[in-house]
Amino acid sequence: MGVVIREARPEDAAGIAELANALSLHEGVEPGFTEEKVLRDGFGAHPAFSALVADDDGELCGYALITDFYDTDRAGRSLWMLDLFVRPDWRRRGVARRLFAAVAAEAVRRNAVSLWFGVLSSNSQARTFYEAFSPKDDDARILELERATLLTLAAETEHLPTNNR
Repeated sequence: MGVVIREARPEDAAGIAELANALSLHEGVEPGFTEEKVLRDGFGAHPAFSALVADDDGELCGYALITDFYDTDRAGRSLWMLDLFVRPDWRRRGVARRLFAAVAAEAVRRNAVSLWFGVLSSNSQARTFYEAFSPKDDDARILELERATLLTLAAETEHLPTNNR
């Protein structure tokens, strides 16, 4: 039947975790996804993300994670693509393009005014892939405060959240 791009289901959680961990390793980051975390954060009461998967007869060969946000520059809802990853043995078969097109379709369905995503400067293969779509590059930098820094900074206010998960 070939690869089908579809919305992820809870029973895909282990496969999504495996793919996300493979992406982390590819980027030189310690893997941290588990099936339980995917179920909690992607399919729980308050999902932090949604996922699309590339499914080849029950085998997940790729995935994309997305989340909503608000684009203040364009004053409208937008979509942020957190990850797009295809197993190396499935690359050059159009799977990534089909996943990316499905993400774009989801952005349109959600009436988004833009789709945002990041790519590491060192990931030349991904940069080449995205260049084919002529993305706008404002030379913006994505910055991150990790948990320890968040706790330190939050302690400067009397409104420190009580939930320190």
